[in-house]
Amino acid sequence: MFGRPRRAPAAPAPRRSAGGLLVTDGDTVEASGRVELLPGRAPRFCAPAPETGEGTVPSATAPPKGCRMGVDLAGLDATRLPGDGTALLRGTLRHGVLQVTAQAPARPDPAPSFDWRVPCPAPAGGWSRGRPDDEGLHELVYDEHPDWYRDLRVAYPDGEPGDATESPQPRTVFVVEVVATDHGAAERAVRDRYAGDVCFVTLPGAKSLADQQRDLEQVQDVVDPLMRDPANGIYLVSGGDLVEVQMVALTPALRERLHPVLPLISANPWLRPAT
Repeated sequence: MFGRPRRAPAAPAPRRSAGGLLVTDGDTVEASGRVELLPGRAPRFCAPAPETGEGTVPSATAPPKGCRMGVDLAGLDATRLPGDGTALLRGTLRHGVLQVTAQAPARPDPAPSFDWRVPCPAPAGGWSRGRPDDEGLHELVYDEHPDWYRDLRVAYPDGEPGDATESPQPRTVFVVEVVATDHGAAERAVRDRYAGDVCFVTLPGAKSLADQQRDLEQVQDVVDPLMRDPANGIYLVSGGDLVEVQMVALTPALRERLHPVLPLISANPWLRPAT
C-alpha cells in the first residue's frame, strides 16, 4: 500500500545571517562546557570538539587529556565545579582569554528531535505491518537518483516509538521527499524498488541530496584549509540544506574568511554573545 502524495509549498532559498552570533574582543560571552585543570597552566574551558582522529565528542564520563579547542580562563572559582568539571560560564573575552564573571551548572545538551509522524493519510485498509527489504530503495535514493530525492525518513503511524526491543515491532512508513520535476517517474521508481508502505511528499524548489552534496563540497573547499589551523577554531562540518559549521567563536576575522560561502552555511559557534 502507498499513501497518497502530499504537495507541500515551495521551500524558500536557505539563508541565515550570522551577525547576531559575532563575537569581538571585549564582548561578554557565555557557553557550557568542561573546564580542564592541569598542573602548571591556566584553567582551560573546552569546546565540544571531537578528539583528534576519533571524530566523536568527548563524553562527561571520559574527560579529554588536553583541550584541543577552547579558551584559557581567568577568575574561575574551581571549588564550585562539580565532579565532572562542567560549568556554564559567562565573562569577558579578551585576547583569547575568558575573564569569568559568573558561573553556574552546565546546561544539559538538548535532546535530539525526531519527527515520528506520517505526513500522509492512511491508505484504504490502513498501513501494513512488517517491513520488506529496503536495500533497493536506499540504492535508488542515495546512489542512483540523489537529484530526485531528499533524505529518507522512517515514520511511525501508531505514535512515537518506544524501546527498539519492544515486540511486536511498531509499524513503519518510509517518508520519501521528492524534488524531481517528474514526480510520477520518481514515485514509480520507488514502487518498483520497495513493496512496503511509503508516504510521498512533494517539495518543489527544495534542495535534493545532490544539491546538498554540491553545497557541502563547495563549503569544504573553503573550510578545510581553515580547519588545519586550530587558531581558527573550526572543528566540525556537516551537510544539510545549510551546511553546519561548528566553531569556538564566530569572530569578524573568521566571518570574513567564510564570506565566499556564507549563504550556504549555518554558523554554530560554541561561545556566543551573552543574553
